[in-house]
Parts: sequence; structure tokens; C-alpha cells
Amino acid sequence: MAACADRGTRAAGVFRPDATSDSLNMLFRQMFPMFMCPPALADEFRTAGVHEVSEVTPDRVRQRIRKDVNIMQACYAIFTRSSETQGEARAKFSSFVIDTLEFCLSDLSAHAPAGTPKAFREMQGLRLLPVAGGQLLPFPSDAVVALPDEHKLLPALGDNMVQAECVQRLSRYFLNPDFLAAMGLRRFSPAVLAAHMHMVLPRHWKGASTVGGYARDAAGLPPPSWFRSFWAFVGADNMHLFNQWPVIPLSTGELAAAASLQTVLILPSPLPPLPACDGASEPVGLFDFAPADAASAPGQDAQATLLDTAASESEQGIAGMHSQKYCFVMQYVY
Repeated sequence: MAACADRGTRAAGVFRPDATSDSLNMLFRQMFPMFMCPPALADEFRTAGVHEVSEVTPDRVRQRIRKDVNIMQACYAIFTRSSETQGEARAKFSSFVIDTLEFCLSDLSAHAPAGTPKAFREMQGLRLLPVAGGQLLPFPSDAVVALPDEHKLLPALGDNMVQAECVQRLSRYFLNPDFLAAMGLRRFSPAVLAAHMHMVLPRHWKGASTVGGYARDAAGLPPPSWFRSFWAFVGADNMHLFNQWPVIPLSTGELAAAASLQTVLILPSPLPPLPACDGASEPVGLFDFAPADAASAPGQDAQATLLDTAASESEQGIAGMHSQKYCFVMQYVY
């Protein structure tokens, strides 16, 4: 029960931490001579004279990964042997890397003095940063941190974009500006997207006011839905970053440059101001669904006529409505 993994003696044994995953326990067994018993027995071992008993800590794991650069590759080989397909092995290894990264970060803080064991810079030199392309990059790195929907805007940057699952699971770190600054990471932004637009659209389109786009051969272009996601992310405030790129889809299938917005987008006229009302005046009827020749009888009869007409026209659908007033209102809805 008290046997060590490597030496077969009771000396220099190491207990695993409480509540760690099976994959982490596998990593610990690769690094240390482990006691194959519950961590709660550590005190009893010390009482029995085993004085070199200790526990696995994030700092010790960081030191071993930094010292043994092949340890993660050895773990991947274990997952490969225990999986039926390469895809299954990669999925297990990906989850394992995130578990390992989380454990190594668990005792660090952005506010610890530089050089102390609690500073984020203790991660420097560790190859534990998973990117969408499948590689592990060392810290620090200039990789881009993006949420899953943001990944879809620039999928070609996968080899330098932190894996989306990692960002989601460890968002308390990867969405923390202090952590990003300490690790040299960049948050995905409209400016980052603008700097890499040549990876989304043909490079020679830059500077063109209009291109054939989907009206011609659309091979190699992102799906049309990409532009909806693009504008939802970029917004009007950052449109100037893309003035030289054709990112405005036209009804013809062509694409126009952002700088041409004023010439290709026709906005409706602003709504007229409402009449001024004081306390003594009658309510202003903004939505009159009644026919133009309907009698505006006072009281409940007029109200019933208004409601009955609205209900009738609603049943017929918008396409069957002929009221000029209703069409006037609808032009602003659309």
C-alpha cells in the first residue's frame, strides 16, 4: 500500500493532490514516485517515520515541465496507445493539456511581486499554450485570444490563435487583461482582424472600390453569413479600419469597399417629429389602421372600428394590406 512507483521503498514518496482528474494523476505518475493511496494518509505516514513525504504542487509540476521538455509528448503517446482513433487521442490530449495548464496556474496571481512563486511570469518557458492548429506554444507568446464566434471570423490564423475550448474553460485567466499582458497574449479585436484581412479575402482586392464577389466565382471566399458576423463584431465605430477592403455585400452579389458606404447604402428619411401635445389636447392617433374613408365616430364605436379593422388586416397578412398610412409606417420598420 505504501509502495512507491519507481523505487519500491517508502522514502521520497509523493502524494497526489485531492480532487485531481485521472489524466493529471497520469501526468504526476510520469513525474514523481507516487504513493498509491489516498492523500489523507500523508499524516499517518509521517507518524510512521516516513519523513520525506510530500504532495504534488503546481510549482513542482511547473519545474518538471520546464526541465523535461519531452514530458507532454510522452503523455500524448500514452493517449495514442489507449485510443481507438487519432481523433479520439487528440481530443483526450487537448482536455488533458487544459487540465495541466489550469493546475499550473492555480497558485499564481497577477498582483504578486515580480520574482515570487505567485507571479504569472512563473509560467514563462512552459510549452502549455494550446492553439487551434493543434500545437503547443511556450509562454510568453503573441498568440491571439478569441472566443468561439470570433474564431470563425479568422479561421486561417489557427496556428497562432489560442484554442477556443481553452479560452472558455479558463476564461478567468484568458479574459483577464493582467494575464494577457504578463503572457504577451493579444485579445482578438477589430484591429487584429483588419491586420489579417488578407487571410480572409484575396490580397489583391485591397484598395478596390468594388469587386465581383459572389456575382462571379466565389471559390475561396467565406460564406455570405460571414459578413453578417463581421459587421456584428466590427460595428460602425470600427468601420474605418476596413476602408480599403470590400466588405459591404450588395444585392447584385458584388462587394463594395467600406469607404463606399455612403454611395451604396440608402437610408430612409428620418421620422417626422410628433405633434406637440399639452394636457388639454386629445391623444394623437399614431397608428390608424382604419380605411381612409372610415367614419371617425367618437366613443366605443370608433374604437371598435379601429380594432376590428386592425384584426382583419392582420389576418390577411402584410402583403394584403392597402392602407397608405400602414405602408408609411412600415417603411421605417424595414
